[in-house]
Amino acid sequence: MQLPAFPDLLFENPYLAVAFGLTVAILVGNLVSMAYWARLEATRREVSTLRVFVYLLTFYGLLHYLYARLVRDPPDERSFPATRRERLVATYTAAATVGVLASFVLAPPDPFTQVAYIPPLFAVGAIGTYLWLSWRRPGRPKVEA
Repeated sequence: MQLPAFPDLLFENPYLAVAFGLTVAILVGNLVSMAYWARLEATRREVSTLRVFVYLLTFYGLLHYLYARLVRDPPDERSFPATRRERLVATYTAAATVGVLASFVLAPPDPFTQVAYIPPLFAVGAIGTYLWLSWRRPGRPKVEA
């Protein structure tokens, strides 16, 4: 069985065409948000923006960055609180990463189905990440039961 050509497949299945367009928009937006996040981090640490961006794109660099930010330098101990824009960029980047990784794990091993899973999983990841980041914001008053 031979699959139809890719453009023909998009015209035959409009849901797949919309999912493909949204997936491309999510991934391009993720690169833009990661570049902006790298610029913020580079400015804060006084290093090259390109160096931070390339470092974040490698798997080892991402693991080291997450360790350094969440374990060694927790968000509650920052010298200044994160701005709203920083929280939104972190939310978008984390949601895009969660959406892509979850689609690889949850979807069948068909690339078209995985592409169709990314937009809804991105939306779920965005809601979860936004709630997680807003509830653990350092300036937020503690609620005691």
